[in-house]
Order: sequence, then structure tokens, then C-alpha cells
Amino acid sequence: MGPARLTAASVAFNSPASLPSHFERPTSRLRSTSLFTGLTDAESQEVLNNGRLRCFFPDEILFSQGQPAKALFLIESGSVKLTQVSADGNEVILWMNGRGESIGMQAEDPISIYSCTAKVVERCRAVTWDHTRMVGLLGKYQRLGRNLNQILAHRLQELEVRFREVATERVAHRVAMTLLRLQDRIGKPCEGGIEISTEGDK
Repeated sequence: MGPARLTAASVAFNSPASLPSHFERPTSRLRSTSLFTGLTDAESQEVLNNGRLRCFFPDEILFSQGQPAKALFLIESGSVKLTQVSADGNEVILWMNGRGESIGMQAEDPISIYSCTAKVVERCRAVTWDHTRMVGLLGKYQRLGRNLNQILAHRLQELEVRFREVATERVAHRVAMTLLRLQDRIGKPCEGGIEISTEGDK
């Protein structure tokens, strides 16, 4: 039962001709994400039609630290955590990403590598673009490239804020700020509050 479930989860919609009826449902939601800022509906649809809509189960690995960077992922639902392992084997969580967030972004250098590992926490659907296809889209839509740069710049700014908090804030305040960020990204309403999970269901 397990292997069959994973096989079904990894089905991709390879042919653009077969995508519109399946893609038109999430397009309105994805259209409001930062990746598509400034693009028309037609342009956004073309970018989506050049991707593959895939489903992933908890604990599946989207990409691994040290591997060649070959794909960009836009999360349509669910959550993914990005982790990094140090030289002495310690693993730390860098980011928790949820609906509407893009991961796997790298420079246009074809020999670039992933600096972290992406692991599914909550079953998710994501649109994926391979490196070659995305480079072609970036050449056609310059705004798409600017959006990616702005996303990366925002994440760098957040890292700077988090570093400052580690250096200057008390533990209680740091924990509170971290929980607020996680609530915005992956929080789910539940009885009595908001549920935040950094591990997949076992």
C-alpha cells in the first residue's frame, strides 16, 4: 500500500495541453502571490502552463543540500521545511514555507547547487519548473526575474532581522517572534488556537 500511495502522489501533468482545466482552479490563488506580481492573467497562465503540477506526501524530499539546482517550486497548498546540515552533522531548520511561497530559487548559473534540503511536512501540491524552462521564461518576462530578486531580497532582510534578534533579544521575545512568523506561513486554525507543525504526520 505504501509504495502505491507514493507513486500516485508523484503523478505529474506533463503535457501543457492537458493542464488548463486542472490549473485554472488554483490560478486565481497563485496569481496573488509575489511570484506573479505585475504579470497579466494571460502571462501568469502561460508561466503556469510551462510548469508541472505535482503532489507530495509528508517526508518526501523535493531537493537535497549539495545537489545541482534544477527546479523551482511554487507551493499551492501544504508546507515544506528547509534544513541545512553543518560540517559537524548538526541540522537546523532555516525556513518553514507554506501556500504561495517559492522555494528552490537559484542563480541562472547552470552549475549552482542547493544550499539546503527541502522536506515536505504537510501533504502539498506544488507547481514545478525545471531550470531550462524557467530560464526561458525569465528571458521572456523580465518582471518575473525582478519578482524572484525581490523575494530573495525579502528573505535576506528577514535573515538579518532574525540574526539581530538572536544577538539582542531575550529568549522569550525571540520565541514569540518565531511563532508569529510560523503562524503567518504554516499556521492552521484548530480548536483553541492555531496549530503549527514542523514535522509530518506519522
